[in-house]
Amino acid sequence: MRVPIYRLTKKSLVLFSAILLTSFTLYKYVFDKNDVIFGLINDTIREYHYAPQKLDDAFSQKVFDQYINTDFNKRFLIQKDVDELAKYKLDIDNQINEQRQDFFKAAQVIVNKRIKEKQDLSKEILSKPLNYTTDEEYEIDSKKMSYAKTDEELKKQWEMMLKYRVLARLDEMLTKQEKDAEKKGKEVAPKLEAANINAEMAETVEGVKKPLEVEIKSFDSLEADARRKTLKEQEDWFKRLNKITARDRFSEYANAVTGVNDPHTQYFAPRERKKFDQSMSGQFEGIGARLMQKDGILRVSEIIVGSPSYKQGELKQNDDILKVAQGAAEPVDITNMDMEDAIELIKGKKGTEVRLTVKKSDNSIKIIPIVRDVIEIEETYAKSAILENKNKIGYIYLPSFYTDFTRTGAHHCSQDMRKEIEKLKKQNVKGLIIDLRDNGGGSLQEVVEMAGLFIPRGPVVQVKGKSNLAINVMEDKNPDVVWDGPLSILI
Repeated sequence: MRVPIYRLTKKSLVLFSAILLTSFTLYKYVFDKNDVIFGLINDTIREYHYAPQKLDDAFSQKVFDQYINTDFNKRFLIQKDVDELAKYKLDIDNQINEQRQDFFKAAQVIVNKRIKEKQDLSKEILSKPLNYTTDEEYEIDSKKMSYAKTDEELKKQWEMMLKYRVLARLDEMLTKQEKDAEKKGKEVAPKLEAANINAEMAETVEGVKKPLEVEIKSFDSLEADARRKTLKEQEDWFKRLNKITARDRFSEYANAVTGVNDPHTQYFAPRERKKFDQSMSGQFEGIGARLMQKDGILRVSEIIVGSPSYKQGELKQNDDILKVAQGAAEPVDITNMDMEDAIELIKGKKGTEVRLTVKKSDNSIKIIPIVRDVIEIEETYAKSAILENKNKIGYIYLPSFYTDFTRTGAHHCSQDMRKEIEKLKKQNVKGLIIDLRDNGGGSLQEVVEMAGLFIPRGPVVQVKGKSNLAINVMEDKNPDVVWDGPLSILI
């Protein structure tokens, strides 16, 4: 077969580039990225889900209810908002098929408006003393909550919610003040007794602490302090809400759609998928510093032992990171940047250099170069201990069925489980407890291999696909048994 060869001239290259640019521009305007993603999600579920839900009006109603009836929405929306969005509740299936997101976009406009209103309302409510003399009830269970019928009714609900939080904080303050006074009184009592005087004479004896030396704040003073702290808490919450991106909100909507099929089918945006892979492998590539954000500044809360930061030695706990540079490139100011975006700049491929502009505790500014490496998150792996009682019992905690999803040589839980059992056997344990109570799942293949540690060989689980009539039996083929003694599994 002969293939025609076309000669590319400078003129034809320019023309081709122009056509490509025009096509991309038209694509951008004709198709929204979220619409395309939804099309892919829909096609994937139809093709691979064992029992995909039929896209019809009943499906639309379920998606609408799942997305709208949340604790968050009940706190921000009124019945009028829900009624306005209800015009889409039987059209969501058509929107998915036609790659439209009318319902999602309309919901975002309303939610953004209500968030701004409630942020202002919180400041207004907490700016003056609250009335604690009325007999009121506040429902904290979102399942029992209903949408407020009017703006005034919702405002009243917010007043009660904020009052509830202020009262909880106020109760803590009063309890602490009482305990402090009681403790101070106990400290003073032996000194009074040693001086052989009455409590009434305490003020006349030189060197003896007075029982009433504790500062007793008035209710009004404590109430003002409780309101101030609650307002700060609210402002921090609204800051986080305002930083939620359109991509994050789209992920929530996408999961309302996938969740109608079953609670275990989820959509992961690229960043969430990366986090999932890291959590399942217990590894990430970076500098090995745990970070927190306070007042828009990224602060080092902990240095992981053995990490690149630990070995380099200059980055310390409580250092503030102001700028991040990729090697010798221009540094990027990360003050007031979204925490996750800032962390993504600090993370990077093993062997690459990141330069951090850091403010130290003495207010000096320092540029710290760190070469990234693979960091292992030890708390994600299997851990063992011995429970000492009349029988020596081995205990193994397994937080997930982790495996090497990142292909970087990470741990496999079946191999770690074997090591922990062998370690406990050397200490002559009489029985074994495996704790899976916090285990969120993971690799099915790892579970099969782990089950093989306790049986000679044989079937462990059966898997049947959507269009595959044959059942795939996943079995242990290794005759080796690591533990055949008494065994309990906590679930």
